[in-house]
Amino acid sequence: MKVFEMAAVVDCKDYYEVEYLTSSLNKDFEMSERFLGLSTYTAKEIKEAISNGTIIRINKDYQNIDVMPHDLIFVKNTDTDIDLHKQSLLIKVRQLVTHQQANVSGLMMYQYININNILCDKGYFIHDDNREEVYLKILETGDETLIDKLELYLNARDVVSRSSFLEDKYYRLFTEMKSISTIEDADELYSNFMKQFQDGIK
Repeated sequence: MKVFEMAAVVDCKDYYEVEYLTSSLNKDFEMSERFLGLSTYTAKEIKEAISNGTIIRINKDYQNIDVMPHDLIFVKNTDTDIDLHKQSLLIKVRQLVTHQQANVSGLMMYQYININNILCDKGYFIHDDNREEVYLKILETGDETLIDKLELYLNARDVVSRSSFLEDKYYRLFTEMKSISTIEDADELYSNFMKQFQDGIK
């Protein structure tokens, strides 16, 4: 029987606050407390934080079966309400971006890299400034095998480019959030990101 690390938490409406760690072996299933499963590394981080007297919160919107390290909010004595609010918003965005990036499967990445190498070997070097021109050259060859590879390449490129674009947007949000000094401004920045995100996936 596999033993899982778990966190006993209190529901604080907008987040969970960790009370203590236990395991699936020791958990009392008759108790009314809420227990959340943790990844091994998450449990390690929580243990270290508890030993340092740090309060640990867990974002309620976590996407995985187990709570992952990026779902944690560490509350220090020096943290202000705006610091915690910004941290919470960034965690939500990070989860959203990571979830979308999970669509980039290993097979998709392999196709993108492998077919790109094949095209380069045949003299077709594709980049943002020349891609339409190169696409037309490949189509004009009439080589069905090459055209099929181009179609697979374009599908893979779209997914990989989207993932890269989201990472760049997240980094910009992270950087801009540092200079925000009010909860209202943080919410506006977050709302703008979410609008652009939703528009981008339609």
